[in-house]
Amino acid sequence: MRVVDLEIASSCNLRCVMCPRELVSRETRLMDMDVIGEVLLQIEHAGIKSVSFTGMGEPLLHPQIVDAVRLARRRGLYPFMSTNALLLSRDMAEGLKDAGLEHLFISLHGTRDEQAYRRTCGVVGYERAIAGIAHAHDAVLGYTIHHVQVRANQNNYPQVFEAVHTLTPHRHVNMIRTRGHNRGGAVHRDVLLEPERTDVPKRCKVWMHNAFVSSDANLLLCCNDVEQKHIVGNLLKTPLKVLLDERGEYVPQDVCQHCTDKARW
Repeated sequence: MRVVDLEIASSCNLRCVMCPRELVSRETRLMDMDVIGEVLLQIEHAGIKSVSFTGMGEPLLHPQIVDAVRLARRRGLYPFMSTNALLLSRDMAEGLKDAGLEHLFISLHGTRDEQAYRRTCGVVGYERAIAGIAHAHDAVLGYTIHHVQVRANQNNYPQVFEAVHTLTPHRHVNMIRTRGHNRGGAVHRDVLLEPERTDVPKRCKVWMHNAFVSSDANLLLCCNDVEQKHIVGNLLKTPLKVLLDERGEYVPQDVCQHCTDKARW
């Protein structure tokens, strides 16, 4: 196990077409700092070295995100974060840097045409996202731009690439372009560029390398189990190390049957 994906916020300020948020059955919440501290302690005790603040929500919506990053560092963990950067102010970027954030993965799925951004992300937010990237750059935070291609934005990547490199002309910026997948069957195929799977692979990389802890401290089958059909257990009742042992070897479940996430297989 390489990393725990920790959902400290299950609410989001975007409504991306490739995100099945309407199917999330758990209550929208911000994880209490006491619970975050307990989960981070259990990650340390389980011998896992990295924690990624991510999930079905936007981590920067948590008012104590900087404290959470700092606490992860105190536990000897390497903290990462996935964000859409709309809330990444200059002060926030500097605070995350000072707290010891290892790396940011910034989602940028639209172009300077705000309507194009809105078609994919559900809101007008491109300029705020670009401002957030600039603040990360100025704070000397390590970051990677992640662009997910779906039908709504399938021709936008050249403009995204140009915008990012125009913003930071004297710094190499890592950029990842992936095709949106169906989140274990939760996203309708009309949104995506990929066909449905007809086979069920015998192994899963995310199962081997990632553990997903939801905002209510449940260890789930994986991050694509958006409806929480397969709860391994709750970290406030059973230690993470024990739950990971109970999870055992990978056995395909219903959420795995038609998963099109190529990075996982």
